[in-house]
Amino acid sequence: MPQRPLPGAGISRLLRAFPFVSLLFLLAFPLEATRYRVVDENGKPVPAARVSIQGRAGSVAADAKGELTLDAEPAAPFEVGVFAPSGAWLGIVRVETRAQGDAVRDLVLPAARSTEVFVSAGTAASLLAPPPTRSP
Repeated sequence: MPQRPLPGAGISRLLRAFPFVSLLFLLAFPLEATRYRVVDENGKPVPAARVSIQGRAGSVAADAKGELTLDAEPAAPFEVGVFAPSGAWLGIVRVETRAQGDAVRDLVLPAARSTEVFVSAGTAASLLAPPPTRSP
């Protein structure tokens, strides 16, 4: 008596082949790393700047020419935060499109940066304090 395949056996075979097919797809269409150069508002490279994709952990350091590679960037548009090697905040740069081919795309820092820090000290009303009463 011939054996009949069990219902759903074709789906099971397809699910077992999925990882292999996915690997072939990734090898055929590799993710491209995109190269960037961090520059100030005058086009001067910012060596050793650190770049962090907003909403993601970690950062990438630029080389002595201000160049770096982002391996797994999100779909454009996205924003990156830029820090000086000392850790000082330099600004946010919005990336509207990816660079084509081997082109290096400039991340131009905003011109209006401040290195001043304003500290304000004082007291605030307590949230646990009763509301003030009015005198008649």
